[in-house]
Amino acid sequence: MNIKILTFHRANNHGATLQSFALKNTIQKLGYNAEFIDYWSFDHQGDYQLIPKFRRSSWRSLVTGVIQFFFKVLPITLRRGRFNSFRKQYLIKDDFVIRHKEELKEVSCDLIILGSDQIWRKSNYNGQNQFEWEYFGDSFNREIPIISYAASMGVIKVTKDDIQNILKHLKRLKSISVREANLKQLLIENGHQEVTRVLDPCLLISEKEWVNRFNLKSKSKKYVLVYNLRESSKIDEVASRLSKSLGIQIVRITGNANNWNYLNYLEQGGGPIEFLSLIKNAEFVVSSSFHGVVFSIVFEKQFLALGMEPNSERVTSLLEEIGIKERYLDNDGVDAKSVESYLEKINYLLVKNKLNIKIDESLDFLRSELKEI
Repeated sequence: MNIKILTFHRANNHGATLQSFALKNTIQKLGYNAEFIDYWSFDHQGDYQLIPKFRRSSWRSLVTGVIQFFFKVLPITLRRGRFNSFRKQYLIKDDFVIRHKEELKEVSCDLIILGSDQIWRKSNYNGQNQFEWEYFGDSFNREIPIISYAASMGVIKVTKDDIQNILKHLKRLKSISVREANLKQLLIENGHQEVTRVLDPCLLISEKEWVNRFNLKSKSKKYVLVYNLRESSKIDEVASRLSKSLGIQIVRITGNANNWNYLNYLEQGGGPIEFLSLIKNAEFVVSSSFHGVVFSIVFEKQFLALGMEPNSERVTSLLEEIGIKERYLDNDGVDAKSVESYLEKINYLLVKNKLNIKIDESLDFLRSELKEI
């Protein structure tokens, strides 16, 4: 059986790339062939272009933007090269990219899986804030069955018209599974009774499998890893307090490879494998990224998550499900907690017991859907 996946596999983002690998790897472990539909529109490509569009509100902001880019160009170039290498080795065989959604009608396979990222979010391209219906299966041959696995909408901010359009497009799907509790609730409240909540596929691969697959080595250097995807000042504040308490340095990664305050080109220039290694070897992780939290759990790290409002649901629903919801700090709770409370150890025996139940349920969903094709 030939299965194809539609997701954000070409994003130069650690979480997007690794969830792509994880879903493909999981399907292959279940005994099926899996490939990506290599769809990447010009709009999406523009999000990750090497030379950004400088938005000048004043001459001062333009000059500042150019200077910042000068400091970032080296790590951005290194990062792009490592992401491209990872994709060619682990995700896609060829480099024939589909740019136009109309071409998706030519895709041929036995089953299409949509997921597992924020593929159902509203995007703002060309001044239009709208859904990309191709990620709801809208552009494919009607004879091909489609399911979603761990699809996400990110921030759920929808109108009544949005909901009606979403429900209309989801009728095309044979089965629906989502990542967040609030998205499941939204769909059920509006008439979709058969909605399954599953785990992000990165959690379906064990720590041992991640380590062996990418030959992740242990390192003696101790550090607090800060994955400040959204560049939250609160994250830097908490990390600084932890660093002083633990007596170890900070290693910092940001979404746009910003080295304005930290000369850590090696870390900022890392690709997916370097990212996994940094989390595996961290003494403590502070993250504003969902997948920073996911891999902290995979590698059984002490961690804190914060700085994600208004998109915190994807983390809080996961943490609540596995019994460690206190590991997310909202902005109001950051200053109230002492450093000592941040250092309280997570009982991973209890966490993994709960997580393993959810892993089995997620794999059962995939097995059930795949065997029916």
